[in-house]
Amino acid sequence: MLNKLRLLLLFNIIFLSLSTRSQRITGTINSDWKFNNENVDRAYISNFDDSKWENVNIPHTWNISDIIDDKEGYNRGVSWYRKDLHIGTEYKNKRVLLFFEAVSIKASVYINGKFVGEHLGAYTAFSFDISDFINYNGTNVLAVKVDNSQIPNSNPISGDFSMSGGIYRDVYLIATNDIHFSDSEFSSSGIHITTPNVSKQNADINIKVNIRNNNDKSNKIVIKNIVFDEQNKIIKEFSSKLKLKPNTSESVDISNRIENPKLWSPEDPYLYSVKSQIIDVSNNTILDEVVNPLGFRWFSVDAVKGFFLNGKPYKLKGASRHQDYEKIGVAASNLMQRKDMEVLKNMGANFVRISHYPQDPEVYKACDELGLIVWSEIPIVNEIALNETFYKNCEYTLKEMIFQNYNHPSVIMWGYMNEVFGSVDWYWADKPKSEINEHLKHTELLAKRLEKVIEKVDPDRLSVIAFHTEPTPELYNKTNLTSITSINGWNVYQGWYHNNLDSVGTYIDKYYKMYPKKAIFLSEYGAGSDTRIHTNDPTIFDFSTEYQDKFHKKYLIEGNKRDFVAGFAIWNLIDYQRDGRGDAMPNINSKGVVRNNREPKDVYFLYQAYWLNKPMVHIAAKDWTKRVEIVDDVTKTLTQKITVYSNQSEIELFNNGISLGKKATIHHEASWNVPFINGKNQLEAKIIYDKKILKNFLQIDMNFIAKNLRNGISSNQDICINVGQTRTVFIDDLTKEVWISDREYASKSFGYVNGKTYTRWQYMPAWEGIREGIDSNILGTNNDPVFQTFRIGIDEYRFDVPKGSCTISLFFAEPFKKEVRLKPEEITGADKQGEREFNVYINDVLVISNLNLAKTYGEQRAVIKDFKIINNSDKGVIIRFEAIKGKPILNGIRISRHN
Repeated sequence: MLNKLRLLLLFNIIFLSLSTRSQRITGTINSDWKFNNENVDRAYISNFDDSKWENVNIPHTWNISDIIDDKEGYNRGVSWYRKDLHIGTEYKNKRVLLFFEAVSIKASVYINGKFVGEHLGAYTAFSFDISDFINYNGTNVLAVKVDNSQIPNSNPISGDFSMSGGIYRDVYLIATNDIHFSDSEFSSSGIHITTPNVSKQNADINIKVNIRNNNDKSNKIVIKNIVFDEQNKIIKEFSSKLKLKPNTSESVDISNRIENPKLWSPEDPYLYSVKSQIIDVSNNTILDEVVNPLGFRWFSVDAVKGFFLNGKPYKLKGASRHQDYEKIGVAASNLMQRKDMEVLKNMGANFVRISHYPQDPEVYKACDELGLIVWSEIPIVNEIALNETFYKNCEYTLKEMIFQNYNHPSVIMWGYMNEVFGSVDWYWADKPKSEINEHLKHTELLAKRLEKVIEKVDPDRLSVIAFHTEPTPELYNKTNLTSITSINGWNVYQGWYHNNLDSVGTYIDKYYKMYPKKAIFLSEYGAGSDTRIHTNDPTIFDFSTEYQDKFHKKYLIEGNKRDFVAGFAIWNLIDYQRDGRGDAMPNINSKGVVRNNREPKDVYFLYQAYWLNKPMVHIAAKDWTKRVEIVDDVTKTLTQKITVYSNQSEIELFNNGISLGKKATIHHEASWNVPFINGKNQLEAKIIYDKKILKNFLQIDMNFIAKNLRNGISSNQDICINVGQTRTVFIDDLTKEVWISDREYASKSFGYVNGKTYTRWQYMPAWEGIREGIDSNILGTNNDPVFQTFRIGIDEYRFDVPKGSCTISLFFAEPFKKEVRLKPEEITGADKQGEREFNVYINDVLVISNLNLAKTYGEQRAVIKDFKIINNSDKGVIIRFEAIKGKPILNGIRISRHN
């Protein structure tokens, strides 16, 4: 693979020099822009004073931080970009194009105070011919007005992702001769390559070229196509003559055949390339040339046996991918875009769902080179607008996506809807039936229109829609959407949003039986996880990495059982930003197999065990290396389960150099009950393959605290309790404090006295008691899980520690907002929101009086109170809560002993 990449790099360098000689100039203009995050009047005029504007480089977004901050909402408005653009004499007598890879959402472009054009759509490229607007060998003022607001009749109308604003992909200046390859309508290369018939013996190539002649006279030209192999060796040349009329655009189809082609596949993504040239017959000079990738493969899908590539059955294995990065937002570099595809490929994947919108050109290029089969889609998510303007906008976006990515051999499927009846199920419950039926009818009509676009523009590829499964999946059959596309995608969340893990196989069969004439795709499935949350007993919606692993194991097992499941698309490759989302990490959808900074979670290695071809072994506890346990005797061992993932048949595990035995893997894993000691435990997992040894190491630091606190806790041992949380532990990223789960008071130990743990969604039968605490963003903290759980109506919290000095830290947050209308039974008997008031005593000393959290600090805001005390009581430390109005609550508590 390394040699292949080096050859490709050399290949690109060679072509760069050729392109220079052929007079096409393509270069970025990303540096030294001016930016103002306001809708400034007349900012397009040439002599506008932008001296006080911010200096930025492209790619750029103004939504790097406000999507994930504590403030509700994010900046969705109008901003301006300006740039002094020097266009030298090398551009004289040429056509000059301004090419944007993407601007979100609406871009209005001006040159030297004159309006050039406008583009609507956040995720596709666009270009303008600015030849008639510019000053040559001088300075030109480029101004771009960017509108990121919700624009009527544009897609997407909604979606579980945030719409970041800005010029967030590369911008290019392109200069060509008057006669050049062109696709001015959809901003593609102007060259569209198909391989209609491919076998191991022969491969047909059809190249459709679009040419623009801006001359006032006709020209005789030759269109020449040169096919190179990966070693830059010419294997085929073929051409066609054409007489161009003045000031016209023309297209021509040219076909040929390659004998004994090397096929493109995930295992061997062999890439040819095609250099297309326009040659002036009169002087035999090259007027323009463009290079495109070429891969030979054929594919099909069977209703019973699934997906086939090059005549072989393939289970498509991969993930969906959003495009934002930690501290960068969506303004990621080309290198970062490629790295994401490498992360996916290194997981053992052969597939990516590019969702829910077309992404950076570098993503598609990387998929070609790495061998990732692509499903690419346009952003029609949750709902549609019922008007012709919206429909035409969707058709145009679909054509843009197809033409701009037409020549990538990795692209197999075009998608155009995702959970499009979500608005009917989730938001329209109180709407008249006639209005709902109208919505269903128009959605079916739009789907058929979009399907016709694919059939006309690119009939050789597959089409797909992703349906949601609950609560009313039958709507898709009722409206015939399940019969329109080549494959039916189902977003399945049994064991997370719906039912339980035991129901996964049953529901997969159910969705297939709804329309058994087509194979199905697990187009989404996932469970959220916070790498700070852990448990030895994972349960639904606890956000532990252990439950995420458990969830994905079930889907892998059930999906692999069924040939009609064409493939897997994990939701999601990354944890991605979503303003207003709750859960354990507010404003983050945490279903990724890697974090937003691309740090792999344990589940990433689970997939390696299933999908990776080269040997691997991984101890599944990478983020739980510091543990606090309450034990009867700190001098003895504590047994806990450790699981190891591998794609080999046998694993041996060691702890502190002592073998715990060899075990055969079942479903790519083996588990041991490990006897941990107080202190450092060095785990070592070992596999042997082909007489070679591969090891994985993990150190787990155990901190044993005696259950009998009468014996004292040392000065370096804090006890941190996540009050109201009975299932998991939480580890602070910064301080590394371990917040253990809550417990009822026992003599000589510690715990709560009275009160109830708040369990969310207890009134929903399918989600019976699945989440302790609330899922709202807690202001003023990054440790939301500590403040999201609580005990209501607590009387005391007790620590039976011996006499001495210590610090008691009390953690509070008013959990309920006034506008949330909860029934009394839904908040387990709590008082009305905002009417809670109580006193707090430590060993009968009043330390907080008349505490009204909502009134004093605000709702859902973190409050910490530290009290240094000298305990002179034989009874230990007793924190007492006295109700004045409503019921007292406590969210967390920490005790620190001093010398």
